[in-house]
Amino acid sequence: MQMPDVRQVWNGIEIRLRWFARVYLFLLAVEIASIAALFAFGIYAMAGRQFVIMIFDFNSFADALRANQNDPFIMIFVMLGTLVLLLGIYYSLSRVFNSTLITATPEEIRVSSGPVPWAKGRVVRRSAFTRFEVEEHAQRTKGGTTYYYRLAAKRDDETHRLTVYLQDDALLRAVKEELDKFYSLTENGPAKSQS
Repeated sequence: MQMPDVRQVWNGIEIRLRWFARVYLFLLAVEIASIAALFAFGIYAMAGRQFVIMIFDFNSFADALRANQNDPFIMIFVMLGTLVLLLGIYYSLSRVFNSTLITATPEEIRVSSGPVPWAKGRVVRRSAFTRFEVEEHAQRTKGGTTYYYRLAAKRDDETHRLTVYLQDDALLRAVKEELDKFYSLTENGPAKSQS
């Protein structure tokens, strides 16, 4: 089990969570190979049909559409397929390299992700939450059910999501325990002080 990287800072704690999972290295390799295969298919399918001219000359593209040739559709297929695969590569790169940094201070929680640009950072004021929860999400496929988890700060019916979905629930529960300890929270909210 991976443990969170917890460091003391001058007025609080910093917790770093890596998003890494080995499966994304495999997906990255498959996506890059798929782009190469897609381009090879496009070039092969349009070999001898002025493929290069069609990319740079819109008039020949429009002429081919009017003539009801398959060339424009093959080119559109190749371009859309490449776009989808590039988005997949971006997602896989973020899952391989990114981490979430949670900085907890007595006044607020700051959340940021990087180095690959992802969602905008978030600041949650201390008055906006009374507890932390690890939320479960089940994804059902033909091969079975995969469970994903994320950490959220909650108050009544208000929810502030702090992490992306990760498959390691034990890691997120360890982060929850660190935050509970820092903010002196119990399962039912803030700990009561003994007088």
